[in-house]
Amino acid sequence: MSKLKKVLSTMTAFVLTATLTMPFFANAEEHIKGDINNDGIVNGTDSLLILEYYSYVALGKPTEELSEIENILLYGDVNNDGLINSDDASEILIIGIDLLDPNQDGTIDMYDMKYIQNTAYNIEDYSLEELQDIVSRTVMQPDTVDYYYYGGEFGELKNFFLEYAKLLMKHFEFGVGDVNQDGIINASDSSEILSIYSALSSGQQANFNSDIYDFNGDGKVNSSDASEVISFYAEISSGN
Repeated sequence: MSKLKKVLSTMTAFVLTATLTMPFFANAEEHIKGDINNDGIVNGTDSLLILEYYSYVALGKPTEELSEIENILLYGDVNNDGLINSDDASEILIIGIDLLDPNQDGTIDMYDMKYIQNTAYNIEDYSLEELQDIVSRTVMQPDTVDYYYYGGEFGELKNFFLEYAKLLMKHFEFGVGDVNQDGIINASDSSEILSIYSALSSGQQANFNSDIYDFNGDGKVNSSDASEVISFYAEISSGN
């Protein structure tokens, strides 16, 4: 398991039930926390700058390379917990979000997260022009995509897209199926669902959130949910 994945696996899921809000504009006389690029607006662009910094830290890469490192260190701890991490990025998305519609189906929902994840898992199948088109419908930074693509750093590019998918999951209530709350729906979640189902079937007490474990929404937690999680993961991984 990579260092980044170990760090990310400790994150807790973030649930937001409020509707989308307009970006928050800072007062001209002050520099508000979260306005990383100092444009007077706290929005998704600032969120992605913080997330990029957090990825650098987790991977052990020198953060001095980041163009906004000074402002990140000064204004990046949005939730005042003494850390600069993905929670601050999510907090900015609460303040004001300008997410667009990545899959262009008219709504921002779980399928947008799936679309971005699908792109990440099949990143080498896309041309730069196709990736730029996808990025244009998000708040991801196109310069970063260009940098990784031209450098042939497809692993970093994949992680970049996956981190954005996790932001989508954190901002909207996409926690269903992500039972271990690591920001990814995969075989580990299926195994956990089966464990809970086994415990329930044998009459044991089990402490779990049925809203997250009930992947197919039928009001029950059983092997069908585990199977559908596997199917969902396989579909994403295969690029379908």
